[in-house]
Amino acid sequence: MIFSLSAEWLKTKKTVFRTVLYSSPILFNLLIFGYIILTNQKVSESSFFSNYFSILNFLLPFTVSFILALMNNSERETRNFKNIFGLNHHYYFLLSLKFIFSYLVISIVFLFNSLLTIVLLRFIFNLSSTVFYTHFMYGFALTWIAFITSFIMYFFLSIICGFITTLFIGLATSLLTAIIGLTALGNEIWLFFPFTWGSRFITMSAGNRTLIEFFYENTHLSSILLLCPIISFLVFIVACVSLFRK
Repeated sequence: MIFSLSAEWLKTKKTVFRTVLYSSPILFNLLIFGYIILTNQKVSESSFFSNYFSILNFLLPFTVSFILALMNNSERETRNFKNIFGLNHHYYFLLSLKFIFSYLVISIVFLFNSLLTIVLLRFIFNLSSTVFYTHFMYGFALTWIAFITSFIMYFFLSIICGFITTLFIGLATSLLTAIIGLTALGNEIWLFFPFTWGSRFITMSAGNRTLIEFFYENTHLSSILLLCPIISFLVFIVACVSLFRK
C-alpha cells in the first residue's frame, strides 16, 4: 500500500497540482494576516478564533475542490482513469487507494496551514498563551472532521465531472457556506448541507475545550459525522464505477 501511495505521489511530479498544494497555506495566511493588519484589528483569542475559522470554512470548499480538480484532471488528460476502470477488475480498490492518497496529502497540507498560523501568531503578534493555541488546534480538528463528508463528495465529483464543473461546484458551495453556514438564514436547514458543518460546529463549540466534550454534549452530531462519510463513500464509489464501466 505504501508503494502504491508513493506511485500516486510520483504521478503529480512537475504538475500544477503540487504548486497549488505547496502555496495554498502561504496564500491563506497572507490573506488572513493581511486582513488583520490592514483593518488594524486587535488579535485576541475570541476575535481571531472567530475570524480565522469563518474565513477558513468559507474558503475550504472551493480550495479543496480546486486542488482535487487539478489532480484528477491531470489523470484524465493522461487517460490514467482507463487503467482504473478498464484494464483490470480492481477498480474499487484502486479508486479507494486514490481517495486515501488525496485525503492524506490534503490533510497534511491542512495541518501545515494550522502550524504556520500558530508560528506567525507567535512571532508577529507575540501571543504565547498555551490555552489559545490548544483552543486553536481544537478548532482545526473539529473543522477537518466536519469536512470529511464534503471531501468525499468533492473527490468523486472531480472524477465524474470536468474541471470547470468541479470548480463551479466548489465556488457555489463556498458561497452557500457564507449564506447558510455563517448567517441566521440557514438556522433550520444547515444540517442538510455538509459543507456548512464546520462553520456551524465552530459556533456551537464556543463553550467547549475538547472534542470529547463537544461530541458528548451533541451525541446526535456524533452519529451523523460517523455514518455520513461511510454512506457517502459507498454511494459515490458505486455511482462512479457504474458511470465509467458502462
